[in-house]
Amino acid sequence: AGAGGLGGLAAGLRFENFTGVTVVTNHLEVDVAGGNGGVGGNGAPGGMGGMGGAGGMGPVQQAPGGNGGNGGNGGAAGAGGGSGDAQLAYLQQTTAILTNNTLVEVYAASSGGAAGMVGPGGMGGPGGLGVPPGTGGTNGSSGATSVPGTGGLAYGVLSFTGGIGQIHNTVLANFLYRANGTALAQLGGGIVPVEDYNNLWNWGVNYSGVPVGAQTIVADPLFVDPSNNNFHLTTPGAPGIDSANPSAPLCPTMDHDTIARPIDGNNDGMVIVDRGAFEDGSYLQFDLAATSTNEDEVVLMITVSRQGNPALAAAVQYATGGGDATAGQDYDSASGALNWTAGDASGKTIQIAIHEDTLEEVDETLNVTLSNPSTAFLGSPAVHTITILDDDAPGVCTIQFAQTASSAGENAGTTIITATRTGGGCSAAGSADYAVTGGTATPGSDFTGGSGTLNWAAGETGAKTFSLMITDDAEDELDETVVFDLSNLTGATAGTPFQTILTIGDNDTCQVAFSSTGYAVLEDDTRANITVSLDQACAAAAQVDYATSNGSAQSGSDYTGTSGTLFWSAGDPAPQTFFVNILPDTETEGDETVNLTLGNPAGANLGEPGTAVLTIIDDENPSTCLVQFTAVEYAVDEAALSASITVMVQPAAQCAAGLSVDYATSDGTAAAGADYTTVSGTLTWAAGNTGSQMFSIPLLDDNLVEGNESVILALSNPLGAILGSPASAVLVIREDDIAQYIYLPIILK
Repeated sequence: AGAGGLGGLAAGLRFENFTGVTVVTNHLEVDVAGGNGGVGGNGAPGGMGGMGGAGGMGPVQQAPGGNGGNGGNGGAAGAGGGSGDAQLAYLQQTTAILTNNTLVEVYAASSGGAAGMVGPGGMGGPGGLGVPPGTGGTNGSSGATSVPGTGGLAYGVLSFTGGIGQIHNTVLANFLYRANGTALAQLGGGIVPVEDYNNLWNWGVNYSGVPVGAQTIVADPLFVDPSNNNFHLTTPGAPGIDSANPSAPLCPTMDHDTIARPIDGNNDGMVIVDRGAFEDGSYLQFDLAATSTNEDEVVLMITVSRQGNPALAAAVQYATGGGDATAGQDYDSASGALNWTAGDASGKTIQIAIHEDTLEEVDETLNVTLSNPSTAFLGSPAVHTITILDDDAPGVCTIQFAQTASSAGENAGTTIITATRTGGGCSAAGSADYAVTGGTATPGSDFTGGSGTLNWAAGETGAKTFSLMITDDAEDELDETVVFDLSNLTGATAGTPFQTILTIGDNDTCQVAFSSTGYAVLEDDTRANITVSLDQACAAAAQVDYATSNGSAQSGSDYTGTSGTLFWSAGDPAPQTFFVNILPDTETEGDETVNLTLGNPAGANLGEPGTAVLTIIDDENPSTCLVQFTAVEYAVDEAALSASITVMVQPAAQCAAGLSVDYATSDGTAAAGADYTTVSGTLTWAAGNTGSQMFSIPLLDDNLVEGNESVILALSNPLGAILGSPASAVLVIREDDIAQYIYLPIILK
């Protein structure tokens, strides 16, 4: 009999003989299974022996009968077919980088197909008729036995001959533990030289030939609902949240849901990329699973909170229904939608009107249910149960905040938050924990405190308070919020509001001013560069008007008068420049001046100096030496080792020996230590040297796609000269990183 067929091989991602470097990011792959081996064929039965011939008739008696033929042997059993191997990802003769993927469930049968059944031997034929009759034939033997097929092997990532694989920030999980499953393996000369920050779960073997990677964990990834193909990480407890490497090669800036990476998924103030294909999403859920209220004419405020990533706009529908309370009699039906704008992490409220009646009845319930979330997921609880307590029942003791919102200035020092215990039935001691659960303010830098327990004695009602220390800084920033929630109530049920929001009002404003009280330019330079600076980046967009007016110089003959407005976007600290055109002449007239004025600031306060003087140095009889940058803006590619900045002096005749000027860098949008190395020092010109001098700024290249960035340059403290124009400049570091991605579909079985 024939052998059973081999089970088919299966690979969710199979890269074989690819050229270049193959990149896989944000890929979700679920349930890859190798084929089972076929069952071996059954042996055929042996043939039956023929009947012996009859003896002939003689004159006296019949002759003896012939012997019967022997039965044929049975056919041999066929061997079972081997089960096929299965891999979530397979690399052969290919270099691949797998970053931030979620690869789940691979299966290969641990045994092959069963062997076939042996064929039975044939029966011997009967003897022929005669005197005596013939002897019957011997029965045939059964066929030879065979063996079952071999089992298959399952791999998360297998690097085979010529395969080179890097695996970063990836979740490899098997929910049904199988001893023949290996998470990471290299065979036949394939290698996995780098694997780090991955999450391995429930494999028979984690590593086969692959070195253990840095920061790789072996833990349940805590998917939201894997049985229904929801492989987002559970917020905030999943170990993969905020625990991956943002500097991993080709770490994507958006996740499988097109949500921006990274975000602070566990609300600890540190923004770190998640492991797997998903940056933990936005979850919409009730703050509480249940509340109760006395039967009364009252409007309940039920809060729906947004957990996780608020990067996208989101919405969810809600409706009342269910329970044994009667709509229109015990409460008003309510339905609608709650909406969040992009970046909005605040709670939203649903208003439910409860009605008094004159019926003697038991306590009744109604449900408020969330459904149909948009660009978000339903968290838990998604159903809120309201218990309406009958008038004749004992009073309900509740604990709640005194108000839903409050505010305090950044310079307030300490602000007080109040919670109350009210209602009848407060005979036992009571308590409630309070804690900061969200907001835009940063714990530790914007405030301290905000967690603890409030306690009421048996029979005690009324207010309890706790304090929050607010940090007064000098940074211009938007107003910030702190969200508090109550939890773990004893001796009372949850009242309304159960959450309160404190808004911290900023008391700092950025300052805009001239970079110097005086500027100078040679008459034949044709243009003066005037720099206006901020003392820090502004929280909102800012602007200021500028204008020139006559000093001893006359508009139209010595310079061209100008006016206008300079603009800064929010968060941009770089200085701005306007120009004054100079009109040279051939008169020997001495130095002349132009008055410069700033006014009408918006988004910033006018700092000092708000006025300055531009001196036009007569080129027919120059009186002094100028030292200045050669340009208002320099540019260099990020990949360069350094940037060279040129400083010049003029006119040569007035520049004596011992001339010097200090230079320094400061952050614009580039960050010292991450994008460049800060420098400062002094440039000195020796006797007879009136040429340009240079200083260098070391650059730090990275692999982040972050756009062009700026460094602010400044000259100061001239000796033997005065500052010319420009004395401030900007170095632009041009971005050179471009990421390329392969986006693959979800594989579901």
